Amino acid sequence: DTVVGMVKNALAIEIDGVALAGVPNRMTLRELEFYLPVRRLSKRILADIFGGRGSVPPGFPQMLEELRLDETRGFLRGFIDLVFASGGKYYLLDWKSNRLGSDIEHYGQESMEDAMVRNYYVLQYHLYTAALHTYLQKRLGGYSYQEHFGGVIYVFLRGVDPARGPEYGVYRAMPEWEVIRDLSAR
Repeated sequence: DTVVGMVKNALAIEIDGVALAGVPNRMTLRELEFYLPVRRLSKRILADIFGGRGSVPPGFPQMLEELRLDETRGFLRGFIDLVFASGGKYYLLDWKSNRLGSDIEHYGQESMEDAMVRNYYVLQYHLYTAALHTYLQKRLGGYSYQEHFGGVIYVFLRGVDPARGPEYGVYRAMPEWEVIRDLSAR
């Protein structure tokens, strides 16, 4: 019953006036596998890319200092839980089952932002966005990040309650174009 309730709540989430349950299957890609080419990436390069950016949560640049990442090259492989199109925009969505507390108030924006920083999900969604950007560039004629990318949505399943509104359990972000451009070039 608990899991069924979480699924129903998640499908009721509205993105720009459309419930997730209302997005046609033909407008979705589930578990989108990607290989993101990495020419050269290191902790220092990431710190340079994210340093001084207003769109990243406070504390995230400091978390990069704790990241164990030697300089690397090759390909980064990953899976984006859900990509969907709505209103001419493309969104990426990631489901999270993290337990942030026992009450819905533990799934407010501040708590979710703390979890996003602490678990490196901020880095994850920027890399996912760079991968989706590359994918859309190759498949969508006339694609423009600023025009066609709608943002990132992280759904903390335990905290979603449509009756309480989107401020609980739903974390949204819009990565800066310059960050995505710089990550894509790496």
